[in-house]
Amino acid sequence: MAHDKRPLSPDLQIYRPQLTSVLSISHRVTGIALSVGTLLLVSWLLAAAAGPQAYSTVQGFMRSWLGLLVMFGWTFSLFFHLCNGIRHLRSARCSPPPRPPGGIGGPRAAAALS
Repeated sequence: MAHDKRPLSPDLQIYRPQLTSVLSISHRVTGIALSVGTLLLVSWLLAAAAGPQAYSTVQGFMRSWLGLLVMFGWTFSLFFHLCNGIRHLRSARCSPPPRPPGGIGGPRAAAALS
């Protein structure tokens, strides 16, 4: 048998990412961000239980521009992960819904709702 030296998968230089693959990767990234943000939320609750000094320290971080940016990112991650998870469960468990021309109505809706 002759051995071909052709690649088994498309070359990355000619591959164009699709919206569904980008949303899949984003779904995983937002899941990790939610885990990290939940640790921050737990530290806030533990500081509230520890006393006023610890609570004011954590609350000072939460009210800084960096804390607000982190909380905004956590909230966006929560809604994006929720919408994308509902889209995934709907497409995996139910009969496929009617799609608009172009066929990517569900991913666009999930990205827009978040």
